[in-house]
Amino acid sequence: MKKFAVLLALLALAFSCCALADADIVAQGTATIMADPDLARVNCGASLRASSIAEAQEKVAAVVAAATENLEAMGIAKEDIVTDYYSCYPAYDYNGTQEEPQIIGYQAGHSLVVTCRDLSRLDEVLGIMTESGMTEFNGITFDCTNRHDLYLEALKSAVRTAREKAEVLSAESGLTLGRVDKVTEQGYSDMVYAEAASGDAQMLSKRDAGAGIRGGTVGVSASVTVEFEAR
Repeated sequence: MKKFAVLLALLALAFSCCALADADIVAQGTATIMADPDLARVNCGASLRASSIAEAQEKVAAVVAAATENLEAMGIAKEDIVTDYYSCYPAYDYNGTQEEPQIIGYQAGHSLVVTCRDLSRLDEVLGIMTESGMTEFNGITFDCTNRHDLYLEALKSAVRTAREKAEVLSAESGLTLGRVDKVTEQGYSDMVYAEAASGDAQMLSKRDAGAGIRGGTVGVSASVTVEFEAR
């Protein structure tokens, strides 16, 4: 009988503890780490028309080959010069008198993404690409080589922010914050400030190098959701 009474007492205590730990506090933390960029990716292309597909492709290939050769000559690594987009299609005349548009030639396009790891030479990269015939400027994005480290710092800060929020929520609710029950990483986002817009690459030739593009600040953000037990 005494054993049964003790068992009942233990069960009552267990149910009481479960009831006390039944509350949960969920808080979200977000943080952004800002840094100066140390590299830039230039997207520039060429688009040429000819009377045949083969001729159009040959013209564009010659421009890309010249740009690649000149970039490698200035010290850009081969693996930092990659194709972003390639196209080849018929060009039509939609203003003729015929009911159906007529093919007037063929258009071939090829764009490269060139990674410049020395921002002091960014103007030179732009000038070489445009003077080699890459006249379609599709934009520049700035980045950091230590992006992963920046993200980990942002992640740590996001967790701390979530705990700070949870402490305020628990205190204002008359609860005591307990252990972490669950942490969910929400992923990350990139923010690039003063990013160069796309436009006319002819305006970025070597003769204008002194007034070239400058990058702003790169931000890497992290976000987490943390669930705490509370009593």
